[in-house]
Amino acid sequence: EEVKSFDRKKLKHVDTVETDMVPTLQQLRGELVPDYVPSMPELHKLQMFVRSYLKHVETVEKNPLPTLEDIQKEANETMAEVKTFKKSKLRHSDTIEKNTLPGLDTLWSEMLPDELPTKAELKELVKFAHSDLKHVKPNVKVHVPTSEEINEEKKIIRSDVKYFDKGCLRRVNTVEKNPLPTQGDICAEMLPDYIPPKPELAALSKFIKSTLHHVKTLEKRFVPTLKDIEEEKAAANK
Repeated sequence: EEVKSFDRKKLKHVDTVETDMVPTLQQLRGELVPDYVPSMPELHKLQMFVRSYLKHVETVEKNPLPTLEDIQKEANETMAEVKTFKKSKLRHSDTIEKNTLPGLDTLWSEMLPDELPTKAELKELVKFAHSDLKHVKPNVKVHVPTSEEINEEKKIIRSDVKYFDKGCLRRVNTVEKNPLPTQGDICAEMLPDYIPPKPELAALSKFIKSTLHHVKTLEKRFVPTLKDIEEEKAAANK
C-alpha cells in the first residue's frame, strides 16, 4: 500500500558526477612516451657496437638447487635413519595433565542446584492446583507475515509494475563529459604540425633531381672487417 500511494513528486533530481573520469587521448599518449629518449648519437653508438668485443663469463651459482638424484639420496638416508633408530635411547617421561577432564561425580555436582527445596516446599509444589492460574493471551509486538499475506503482497507489487504509468517519469538529457572524438578530430590529430603552403608544394613537385650533386659518404666510425678483428685478437693474445 505504501508503494502504491507513494508521491513521486517528492523525489529530488540529482546530477551524476563522475569521480574517476576516462583518460583522454592526449593523456594516453603522454603515458606511452618513455621518461628518457636517447639522442641520435647514442642510438648511432648502439648500432655500431661490435658484440665480439664482449668477453664470455661463466655463471657461478652460489646457492645451486639440488638435483633429482640429491633429493632421492637425501630421502633414502632419512628413511634409513628412521628404520635403524633404537627406541632404547629414548627416556621415559610421565605425562602431567594441567587441565584434567572432569569426572562423573564432578559433572553430577555441577548439575545440582546450589540450594535444594525442603520437603515441605516439595509437598506444596505437588499439591499445587493448575486451575488457579489465569489464562493470558500473548501480545505479539512483531507480527510475522503468513504465507497468504506474502502472496497477496507479491500480487500487489506485480500489479503496480504491470500498470505503471510511464508518463510520471521525467525526461533527462544525457551530458557526456568526455565525448568520443569525431572523424574530423581524428583527422586533425593525424595531420602534421606544419603544412607547407601551395607554392612550396608546387616547387617540390617541379624539383629536378638531376640538379643535385653527387657526394661521397665519409664514414668517421667505420665498422671493422673480419680481418681487422682477427688481427686485433692476435695482438691482444701476444
